[in-house]
Amino acid sequence: MIHISNIKKGKYPFKKEYLNKLLARYKENRGLHKVHFVDLPQDCILEFNKEGHAILNQIFTKVKLNYGLDAIHRKHNVNFYSLQDFLNNKQIGLSVKKIISFKRFLEKVQLDILNLELLEKCVLAIKPPGRGNKLKID
Repeated sequence: MIHISNIKKGKYPFKKEYLNKLLARYKENRGLHKVHFVDLPQDCILEFNKEGHAILNQIFTKVKLNYGLDAIHRKHNVNFYSLQDFLNNKQIGLSVKKIISFKRFLEKVQLDILNLELLEKCVLAIKPPGRGNKLKID
C-alpha cells in the first residue's frame, strides 16, 4: 500500500482507489492511530482535547522556567509564544510545523518531555490550511 507521506510528497498522484484503501485499513484497525503528525502537511492546524492541553501546558511551563521564551526564540528560532497563545485560547490550534519544531528543540536540548504518540491520541480535529472545514476525529 502506498503510504500517505509518499502521496503528500508528490511521488504518486492521489486517486480515489487510494482513499478506498485507506478507509478499508482504518476500518480494520479502528481505534489505532495510523496517521502520524509527520504524515500530514506541515501547515495543517491541529486542535487538542483537555489531555492534550495538559501535556502542552506542562511542556510550556518547563521550557519557560528553564530557558526563557525570548532566549529560545533568539538562539534557536523556535517560537513558543504561539504555544502560549494556544494555551490561553487566543488560537484554535497549532500547526504540525510548530509541533515538529518544538520536538526538534526539545531533542536538541536533551529534554524528553514531548511524546508525539501520546499527543497524537489527543487530537480532536484537523483543519486544512487556508479556508476549509475541519475534520473531527472520533
